[in-house]
Amino acid sequence: MWEYHCWIPFHGGDREKERGHPDLELQCHSDITRIEIHGVVYRVLEIRLDRQILGISSEEVINKGICSPPLPDEDWILDSPVFTPGPGFASITLFYDCSSPISPDLLSFPCNKNDDYSNVSVAIANNNNIHQEGCSNIVNVSILQTSLERLRNHSSDWKEALKTGFEVQWRKNYSEECWNRTSSGRACGFQIVNDKKIYCYQMS
Repeated sequence: MWEYHCWIPFHGGDREKERGHPDLELQCHSDITRIEIHGVVYRVLEIRLDRQILGISSEEVINKGICSPPLPDEDWILDSPVFTPGPGFASITLFYDCSSPISPDLLSFPCNKNDDYSNVSVAIANNNNIHQEGCSNIVNVSILQTSLERLRNHSSDWKEALKTGFEVQWRKNYSEECWNRTSSGRACGFQIVNDKKIYCYQMS
């Protein structure tokens, strides 16, 4: 059973839904913790409450690899009202089977003969110096900046980079806000007002 104060602002398992942020529900099965964000299920790798950091990885991306899109859309990270990219976050773009080189300094990886594509090139997302005409497909995925550097140095592979995942931060320090409301010993809960603003309140 989870200790209540240690898990603000999350809920799930033995914790009532009202005692956590509605978008921060943890699902625990067979010693694996998952969270669904924007319709995508992620495995939770780490929770650092002191820095509001959530380490996650997409099981679908890990299982499929980078050569078998479609992959989950992770553009939600840049527009999320709850999360913001964490430190060391890297959004990268994958270009598939381009008919001509799209940039001289891109990483390029071959795919297996049974994959949907024969090769994939990698660039930092929103790189305006890339000519993507003639590419069969384009996909954005998220990894850590350190994983990207290891790929560049050939000291890591894609499977390891995807398993390492990436980090996001929840925007508001709900833990501090709720902690200040529990001095009387009563529990703290979350309430949605006007379908937009989420408030932390003291439960009886």
